[in-house]
Amino acid sequence: MFQIDPKSHKPIYEQLIEQMVKFIVNGYLEADEKLPSVRELASNLMLNPNTVQRAYHELESQEFIYTVKGKGSFVKRQTSPLGGVKKNEILEDLERLLREVKFYQIKENDVVKLVKLIFKAEGRSEI
Repeated sequence: MFQIDPKSHKPIYEQLIEQMVKFIVNGYLEADEKLPSVRELASNLMLNPNTVQRAYHELESQEFIYTVKGKGSFVKRQTSPLGGVKKNEILEDLERLLREVKFYQIKENDVVKLVKLIFKAEGRSEI
């Protein structure tokens, strides 16, 4: 499920956070889906449980997951709009990608079709 690159310059817990966020955002992990326990995930990835715990704690503080005492950690349903900081980060990333799209001369119409397809699949009517 998750893959850690021990040679990466990025700390292991950050690699785990990034992958989990991508899985959540892309729908591979659904709302209220139970996550592996800290010990289970640590064992599967051959990591120190403290590293996994740190990632889970950060994901919870960023409101991607929630924990139920005695039951485990679960994917949080995303019902509220993004906070200002995260929204700005995403918009900056999107701007950078769109400049790259323009540089490589990808047609605007292809980008618009993709955006509409994604928003339609998510059940959103506004773009």
